[in-house]
Amino acid sequence: QPLKETNIWSKHENTPRINNGNKTDTTSDYYPITKFNAKKVLNFILSNESILLRNIMDMHQEDILRRRDKISGVLMNDNEIILAIIKNIGFKDINYYTLTRGICWDERINNSLELILNNINIDQNIFFRINAKDKEINSFFKKQNFNHVHTELTLARNTLLKNELRSTNKINQSLESILERINPSGNTFPAPYPAKLK
Repeated sequence: QPLKETNIWSKHENTPRINNGNKTDTTSDYYPITKFNAKKVLNFILSNESILLRNIMDMHQEDILRRRDKISGVLMNDNEIILAIIKNIGFKDINYYTLTRGICWDERINNSLELILNNINIDQNIFFRINAKDKEINSFFKKQNFNHVHTELTLARNTLLKNELRSTNKINQSLESILERINPSGNTFPAPYPAKLK
């Protein structure tokens, strides 16, 4: 069973743009990610993941700063983060962004998110990654005429890979060293019980 399912959404080229004449008023609570709020953003993102996924992600404050650009940012309400958009690095010619929504989300804030998404240039080949369990925000993207591209699965095997990489033991070990850990006495092979000779 996968640890997490993530829906990938892209913006249709024929997505209608709304009148953003009130953009300043409705998006004034959307802030860029800086070194001053990076730790708060990190804590927000990790708090919305399971303990196992937090270990897999292994994110630090510096990772958040590397994932910021003109699109990434946080939506604030009463000095609390209610939504974060961070860039996923490591993709060439494709811009992936992970959208994380907090439990304090209110439907009244949909207008702010709508304007944020509306101001994104569709020519930038942008994809959004959203937790598949978040039915409300996925439904919102569908209503905004975004296209569901596919669903990604995060498997438990990732944790085994991470544990192997972090292990102090070398991968290329001799058979004797492996058997030695199995048999603490240090004997490579089990010795036969000495028989009494008459």
